[in-house]
Amino acid sequence: ARSPYVLAGVLLAVALLVRMIGLSYAPPRTDDLYNFIAARSWVENGTLAMADGFYTRARYYSIVTAWFMEFFGPTLGVARSVAAIGGALLVPILALWVRKVSDPVAAWSAGILLCFSYTCITWAQIVRFYSWHAVAMLVLAIAVYELATGFGNRRPGRLVIWAGAALIALLIGWRYGRAYIAFSPGG
Repeated sequence: ARSPYVLAGVLLAVALLVRMIGLSYAPPRTDDLYNFIAARSWVENGTLAMADGFYTRARYYSIVTAWFMEFFGPTLGVARSVAAIGGALLVPILALWVRKVSDPVAAWSAGILLCFSYTCITWAQIVRFYSWHAVAMLVLAIAVYELATGFGNRRPGRLVIWAGAALIALLIGWRYGRAYIAFSPGG
């Protein structure tokens, strides 16, 4: 396909489908429960209560998860879908960037490999911020690349946009990255 929109659309649809398979049927993991219980509390009484305290480490993620649960139903599968959407977005973002710096064959290859990566699918099926953290880090990497390679031949407006994207991604990564690093396999 010659259009980057076809590339992005097809890869997003396939990635979302792959990540949604079995969301409601997989047994709950310990990591699922933190945000799920906090989100359920938000739906029920507007707080992030959990046991005898509050779970505020991923406050905004828990609130977005609660909104999904209010709209689609208070199930673990619905709560997991928020992470699945983030995990699915990684695929077209990577593919579009690879297409920009290389060619369509490399873009499709990168997109397909990430789409069916077992680790990426697994992390996107847990009610945690991990997949959205990965989106932020990918955007940060792309923004830094664009800033580093674009000073000589880019308009100042684009550099400001990339610098803003880098700053936002860096803040998200810093805010949520500490938890990701502490609880990642081998971390």
